[in-house]
Amino acid sequence: MANKTITELQLISSVDDGLNIPGDDGIQSYRATASQFYDYIKSKFLGATGDMIYSSSGTTPAKLAIGSPSQIIQPVSGVPAWTWPMTPYTSQNTTYGISATADKVVDLDATSGTFTATLPTAASVTGKIYVLTKIDSTLNSITIATTSSQTINGIVGTVINTQGETLVVRSNGSNWQILYKYIPSIRTAYTPTMTSFGTASSVTGFWWRDGDEVVIEQRFTSGTPTGVEARGSLPSGITSAGAGRIDFIQPCGIVASTGFASTFFQFIPLIEQGVGYLTFGGQTSTNGGLNKQLGNVLASNGQVFYVKARVPVAGWLL
Repeated sequence: MANKTITELQLISSVDDGLNIPGDDGIQSYRATASQFYDYIKSKFLGATGDMIYSSSGTTPAKLAIGSPSQIIQPVSGVPAWTWPMTPYTSQNTTYGISATADKVVDLDATSGTFTATLPTAASVTGKIYVLTKIDSTLNSITIATTSSQTINGIVGTVINTQGETLVVRSNGSNWQILYKYIPSIRTAYTPTMTSFGTASSVTGFWWRDGDEVVIEQRFTSGTPTGVEARGSLPSGITSAGAGRIDFIQPCGIVASTGFASTFFQFIPLIEQGVGYLTFGGQTSTNGGLNKQLGNVLASNGQVFYVKARVPVAGWLL
C-alpha cells in the first residue's frame, strides 16, 4: 500500500486503539493507532514544553506556545492568548471612596483643590494593598481618610501634599499599615516676593521638599530698600510649622551678599511659627541676630543677595 499524506483527522468510531483517517485522495480511509495519532499531533502542534492546543475557528486546531513567567491566559479577540495581568487602576480629582474590589492603584489629582480619598473598611479587605499617588504639581493637600475610626499606622487618617508623593498601605483586618512611603525631591522654580528691598530685580527662586521640610533658594538684586520689615516669601501654599517643630523664632539658613549697608558681620534668615515668609536678622557686636531687621538697615541699592533656608512645613508628614 502506498504511503499517504494525512491532511485531515476524523474520528468515525468509538475511541479505542485506532482511528480512521481519510487519505489525501478523498476516497480511501486508513486506520491509525492511538500512538500514530499522538505522533501526528505532536509533530504538527507541539513544538516545545508547555505548548497547548485550542480551537481557533470551529473545529480548526491551533497551537498556543508557552508564555513568559507571570503571564496569564485571557481571551483576546475570541481566542486564548498570553497577557500580562492588569492592575486595577483609577485616577480621581475629587472626593472619592476607594473601592474594596475595583481599585488597587489610585492616582489622585488635586489641581482643582484639596479633597479626601477614603479607604474602605479594613475589615472587609484583609491583606489588600493600595498604592496611592498625588500626581499634580500643586501644593493642594489630599487627605487619606479611613472608615469607622480605623487608623493608618496608629493615626486616624494622613495626608499627601506634593507631586509624586506615594503611599502604599495594607489592611491587617482591623486597621491600615503603611508599607512604604515615597516623598520625591523635585526642584521647582518660583518667584519669591521680596519685601522692603525696593524694586528688586533679577529675582529667582527654587524650592524642593526634603521629608517634612522645604528647602528654599532665593537670589535677587536689591532696589532702594525701605524702612519696613525685610522679607522673602515662601512658595505659595507653604506655611511654616507650629509648636513642636518651630517653638520660637530661629535661624534657618545662610545669606551671602556682595556687601552690606551697615556693619553686620552675619546676615541671617529667620523663621517663626505659621508664616509664609522668611525674615532677616543681622548680627553685630551690638545687635542680636534674632532681631528682625528693616530693609534699609540691611541692604543698599544694587546689592546682590543669595539666600538658602530650610523650613519645617505645616501639614507635611514623614
